[in-house]
Amino acid sequence: MNKFMPQISLKLILFLSLSAFIGCQDESVTTQKEPATFKALRTANANDPLDSVRRFRLAHPSSRMIETVLLVSMKEQEVGLSGTKDHEFKDNEGALFWYPSTGTRRFWMPDTYFNLDLVFLDDELTIVDIDKNLEAHPGMDEPPNIVFSKTVRARHVLEVKASSEFAKALKVGERLQVLAPLNLSQIESKTRQLQ
Repeated sequence: MNKFMPQISLKLILFLSLSAFIGCQDESVTTQKEPATFKALRTANANDPLDSVRRFRLAHPSSRMIETVLLVSMKEQEVGLSGTKDHEFKDNEGALFWYPSTGTRRFWMPDTYFNLDLVFLDDELTIVDIDKNLEAHPGMDEPPNIVFSKTVRARHVLEVKASSEFAKALKVGERLQVLAPLNLSQIESKTRQLQ
């Protein structure tokens, strides 16, 4: 028998064992690193530390309401509504970008499939500015140029479909209201725990 045979057999067994281990890893480990999409965040998830405050209704003074999804982490905000198709985002929905403090906000619109209104809000959800009808840009490649919003000093930013009745009713100076069972301070408290 060849004196190198046991060494080769041992190396082969180690290689095959390691290959099997790597090939059988839990897929959830790799998917957790990917940022959550708007579609995923709109669904209840017990593993989401913000699940109790992630989704709520916002009311306009005219009694119009939208279902809002809170985007808090940098990854969630980077993805925003990118990749969300027109039929996946209803007229009565909004994406609320929640920031820990007031700052300069400017958005761009890559991989969007419908025109948006960006509603800039203060810490009490009073509208400080609106950038209307920002053009969709399906995909990430230019040309045409990807549209940027104006630059506004605000605490939060709400994205809604430009064609929605809710968007058409909005005016600078109006205050949006979080509807029960939540209130603004509960959302604030929960998001601060994670920062």
